[in-house]
Parts: sequence; structure tokens; C-alpha cells
Amino acid sequence: DGTEGAPCRHRYKTLREQADEMYYSLHGAANGYAIPCVAAMIFPGPKVRRKGKQLQLYGSLYVLKKAPVTLNNVLGDHVKHVARTKGFAGNSPELSDALVKGARKVALRVLPVLVKQARLGGLYFDCKPSNTLFVEGANVYLSDFDASMYSIMCHDSSCWEAHLLVSLLLMGTHIRCYQNKGIGQGWGIAMRPLMLDLVVSARS
Repeated sequence: DGTEGAPCRHRYKTLREQADEMYYSLHGAANGYAIPCVAAMIFPGPKVRRKGKQLQLYGSLYVLKKAPVTLNNVLGDHVKHVARTKGFAGNSPELSDALVKGARKVALRVLPVLVKQARLGGLYFDCKPSNTLFVEGANVYLSDFDASMYSIMCHDSSCWEAHLLVSLLLMGTHIRCYQNKGIGQGWGIAMRPLMLDLVVSARS
């Protein structure tokens, strides 16, 4: 967990859980909404006892395109950049306006990848800035398709509006709670009209 001397933490799971996560990750990579994957493997891990029976657990390894920047980094860096280069006071209307405009632009960059995964049937309950990655500055991808938080619910695009609404609600909540107020406002302004339309579509 990054603490010196702390025990190493592993994410061993049942074979079914690892296989499902790998399927979702590779499905996303093949369809352009998840990080491009060069190789993936599942390997046997420890055996544990559950409900009086011995159970074999498994680990997984992925070789992915490097994506060092998350949406959290992009939004946080924008706040620092505006404050440093524009010289606005910390609570000035000018600073707030600049942050709102920047967040709207970033939201419109992230939206297409969320639409793409929703249209392909993905229901993504772990949609948040730290799982939204930027590769080479321009390409946006999603990550972390743990089978307990992700599923492909339909393959005929019949429910994509509801799936997209879930992703936008979760992403917006994370941003409003953990980012600068101006960033949250800008994100909300960008997404609000679409989300209202999605509510109507999803209910039908």
C-alpha cells in the first residue's frame, strides 16, 4: 500500500471473478474505451478455506499502454495553472469563471468515452476521476473493470441511456465532492442538459 514496511496487498480472486474482469478489460480495449492492452494472463495464487472447503484463488497480470495522468490530475493541474498564470485571488469571480470554463472543456473531452462504453452495454459503478485516464495528453480511457463493479448488461443498445446516466451521476458526484467548487460547477453546467434528457429516456 505504499507504506514502508507494510505487508504487500494482493487482489487474488476466484477464477470466475478474474475471468470476468479480464473479459471486461479486453472488451473495453478492443472497443476503444479502455486502456489498450498488449497482453493479459491469469495465474494461480494462494489456496484459502471458505465455508469449510479449500478454494483456489487466482491473480492476474496485464501489460497496458502507459497512462500516467488521471482526470483528477487534469482537474487539479488546471486549478493550479489558472491560479498561477492568471494571478486571480483565491475567491475571486474571475478565478471561478476560469475554472468553470476549463471544467466544461474537460467534461466534453471525457464524455465520448463514457458514451461509447454505455452504448456497448457497460454498466460502470466505479466511474470516477481516478479511473479515467489520459494517454499521451489527448486520448481518454476508462480503467478498473472489477466484476463486482462492472458488467455488460445488454448487447443491443436498448439500455445505454440509463447506463450513461449512472456513469455521469457517479462521476459528477466525485467531482462535486472532491474537486474545487468552480470545477464542480463547470462540470455540472456541461453535463446538466444531457443528464436531464437521459432521465426522460431512461424512464421510458
